[in-house]
Amino acid sequence: TNQAYERHWSSCKTWSEIQTVTHNMTRVASQFSRSDWQAYTAIVRFLIAYPIALKQHLQRRRDPSEFRSVLDMRDIKAIINTQHPHMMILSSLSMLIRPMRLRDDGTGKLLALWTKLEGGIDSLQDAASRLNLVASMPLPISYSVHIARFIFLWVVTLPFALVELMHPLLVIFAMVFVSWALYATEELAQLMEDPFGTANKPETIPLDKYSRRIVDEVKEQILVQDILDLRVMSRTWVIKPEDLVGDAQAGGLDVSKAYDVY
Repeated sequence: TNQAYERHWSSCKTWSEIQTVTHNMTRVASQFSRSDWQAYTAIVRFLIAYPIALKQHLQRRRDPSEFRSVLDMRDIKAIINTQHPHMMILSSLSMLIRPMRLRDDGTGKLLALWTKLEGGIDSLQDAASRLNLVASMPLPISYSVHIARFIFLWVVTLPFALVELMHPLLVIFAMVFVSWALYATEELAQLMEDPFGTANKPETIPLDKYSRRIVDEVKEQILVQDILDLRVMSRTWVIKPEDLVGDAQAGGLDVSKAYDVY
């Protein structure tokens, strides 16, 4: 039971880590919302697609319709046709940010941003590896069989000890309660040892809910950046366009057309 709960709880913590890393990468990528809009939108689109792809991989299914509002058809086909769609997305992200390192002007600013984003990709890859390990490596069958046999022998022999301590009729009720408690706990452990579900077991971690929450929060973060950009462009805030790097490129930026990832 302890091992099953640890598998379940470690998976929950890993999804929380994915949520944090995705938020951080979206925030760091917003540094390009004015200077390199094309790169920024490409990065956030793949960040939105990542939890969806990872969820489908853990659920052992493919549904291209979930990507249609975020990616173009070429990217969707490449993701759907690969065995590990989330790894395809991470490789795409790594390639997208590679030019930042080459374009660094010697000040180290672009190199620092590239390092931060590449570190986020490493964290997402590590999280996916841990979740994939839980999904593909169940507890040994011998362990479950041993626990089941131990419970059976304990329940069978317990009445002989109780009959000397209480009335025989009370032994019956006590055994019903003890048997229910032990076998219910064993059944719960068997469910929790496969937190993402199988063909015969329901999932104990709501992957659809978790991934949708991450996607919605990333989209909200993009909207916040849109609002901040509008405030800067309108010169009604303490930060003015000339205070930000990339003002020359931002002079003709139409931010009203930027956020079509919804």
